Amino acid sequence: MKNNYSKDIFKVFAAALVEGETFAIFPHQDPDGDALGSSVGLAKALESMGKKVKVLVDVDGDGSLSIKEELRFVDPDNRYLTGDGSFVDEKTFAVMLDCGEISRISGREALFEKCDKSFCIDHHGTSKEFADYNVIIPEVAATCELMWFLFKALEDHGLVITKEMGESVYVGILTDTGGFRYSNTSKETHLVAAEIFDLGVDHYKVSRQVFESVPISRMRLKFAAMEVAEFYSDNRLAITYVNQQMLKNTMADIKDTDGIVEELRNISSVEVACLCKEQEDGRVKISMRSKNHIDVSKIGMKFDGGGHKRAAGCTLNMSVSEAVATMKDVLSDALEQEA
Repeated sequence: MKNNYSKDIFKVFAAALVEGETFAIFPHQDPDGDALGSSVGLAKALESMGKKVKVLVDVDGDGSLSIKEELRFVDPDNRYLTGDGSFVDEKTFAVMLDCGEISRISGREALFEKCDKSFCIDHHGTSKEFADYNVIIPEVAATCELMWFLFKALEDHGLVITKEMGESVYVGILTDTGGFRYSNTSKETHLVAAEIFDLGVDHYKVSRQVFESVPISRMRLKFAAMEVAEFYSDNRLAITYVNQQMLKNTMADIKDTDGIVEELRNISSVEVACLCKEQEDGRVKISMRSKNHIDVSKIGMKFDGGGHKRAAGCTLNMSVSEAVATMKDVLSDALEQEA
């Protein structure tokens, strides 16, 4: 993606966005660093321009906001994050970030649809242009990278980009590139990061929070999942699972499954890694990662899911054992066809 192209589309997007006075920002369920960083970053920007804005997230069974422990530093005092959508009315502008499907904000759909105008910024190739204003560019590494371009366009409307805004979007760039290790990292990604550095953002502080603040329950769960991992197709395919009993045994939460599938992909022989996660309602969420050849977004789409070429997912209405068997067959076939 070229800079002049991004500037053109973001100028139109920004001009429409600033017409609003009250905003509800919708990251996807179980927000990762990119969804949360872009949401809080945009909230900071809009608030600095005199707008009223909240980021609507899910609430866990105990009443707490459904945010991963290591990402709570993005909005530690919940200045922007809330599970209360009572402020939303027919004049509110809705902004969906890091997802392009209404199903990805399950439980909050009615609030989104109640709003006056809708906006979407995303980088998933399987996303749809369903909002009134859409910027969906799969070529970029992170939604936070796109958010940086929006900040630049909002400067024409009086935005002064601050260190705090830069830190928020740096979180998403850092996490979605795996610390600038993944194949989605581009020259443009590094240039955006360099501009963020110029604001005085402490990159080591952010990195430490993201990568070195893992709760012990997550590590225990990772060990448990690794113990039941299986390898197929000459060790090119790795599959494991997490069920509800494993969560109880390790005193972990389903959010603690983060990082397991990436660990499997790190194995030298593995081309595709898959994690099957049993939910409380019995459904099984699938996370897939690949290295070089397999487009896992196409596999996710077979089951009404999607994502990126190298990172995608879907949900299966079957038992964990059936889900493992299903994914083994589908991914083994994909590897055979690639060979």
